[in-house]
Amino acid sequence: MNKLKIGILGANSFIGKSLTEKFINDNDFSELHLFARNLNTLHNEKGVYEHPFNLNSDSNLFPISLLEIDILYYLISDSIPASSWNAPCNELQNNLIPFIQLIEKLKDGNLKKIIFTSSAGTVYGTSDKKISENSKTVPFSPHGITKLTTEYFLEYFKVKYNIQHEVYRISNIYGPGQNTSKGLGLINTLLEKMIRKEEINIYGNGTNTRNYIYIEDVTKILKLAVRNDIKISTTINLASSYHFSINEIIATIEEISLSKLCYTKLSARSSDNPIILIDNSNLKSLYPEFIETPIQIGIKETLIYLKKIK
Repeated sequence: MNKLKIGILGANSFIGKSLTEKFINDNDFSELHLFARNLNTLHNEKGVYEHPFNLNSDSNLFPISLLEIDILYYLISDSIPASSWNAPCNELQNNLIPFIQLIEKLKDGNLKKIIFTSSAGTVYGTSDKKISENSKTVPFSPHGITKLTTEYFLEYFKVKYNIQHEVYRISNIYGPGQNTSKGLGLINTLLEKMIRKEEINIYGNGTNTRNYIYIEDVTKILKLAVRNDIKISTTINLASSYHFSINEIIATIEEISLSKLCYTKLSARSSDNPIILIDNSNLKSLYPEFIETPIQIGIKETLIYLKKIK
């Protein structure tokens, strides 16, 4: 297989940093172009190029190298479900419109496929039964609505410009390197608060249930995506096989850390999905080599990392 020119938009994000490391370690590219608002780490590896780029900035220069890449990882988002709840117009202005404008520019370049990170926890809505990629999508938060709308636009660009896509609907990610300052990342937030001996606010009665997946598992799959047929589009649930309630996550953390968490349960938020169970059978079929990290090991590794950097 000929190696391709790869672009990672959002290279300094939680997923972007881990994915970049995997590409550099395996050298599975002809050129690797990293695009981010702030690039804190300078890479001097052969074939790796960094480009400061803020998609939402009118004054920002458009990197010509974006027109040269074959596959673009689109990892950026300016919102989470909670922050989008009272600001739906921001979803259009900061997420959807910039995405459309970017692809309209890239249509004249070499772009053959977009790998888009969507949200398994928000595009489907609520369900107490396992949800496959063919299940009904009923997002109720502006964040989820925008993610799903972006997926529809990817289909539009495939038909109009023959730009293929792979959509990965990712469940709740956790692990070393996650930034919880925006209010995203239950497991990392609980661990950070525990280390700092701070009280934790839990919204609802603790029965909200999710699939949780370790960051290393996510980026292993995303990196393998460049080996798929570049002429085929698909949508895949990128999730673990297990799901836990908040109460069960708390109990697991307390068992691993041998510490008690101090928390207060507050009223549930309307923006929170009470239950979502993701079916990952398609993922396992497409990537039979995929072996997920058990939640106990993932939490332990994350705790070790957070204690080192505290």
